Amino acid sequence: MRKRIRACGIAAVLAATAGAPAALAQEPIKIGAFGPMTGGAAGNGQSAREAIDLVIEEVNEGGGVLGGSTRTAIPPSPPTW
Repeated sequence: MRKRIRACGIAAVLAATAGAPAALAQEPIKIGAFGPMTGGAAGNGQSAREAIDLVIEEVNEGGGVLGGSTRTAIPPSPPTW
């Protein structure tokens, strides 16, 4: 299961940055994701966030994408009313 998540994460990072020009590699490339971070499903959201962070860490240790680093941009869950 972890290998599948890692492979999907790496594929998502590469697909998201495939068309980015090399000039953008100077600043960290933000990889956005969203999921439940609060409430009853917070465990699922936290697991997804940890998986994404692991993939980003591996990509950065391997030289990054387009010569630059990447980072996650995961907003907090919206409030439920």
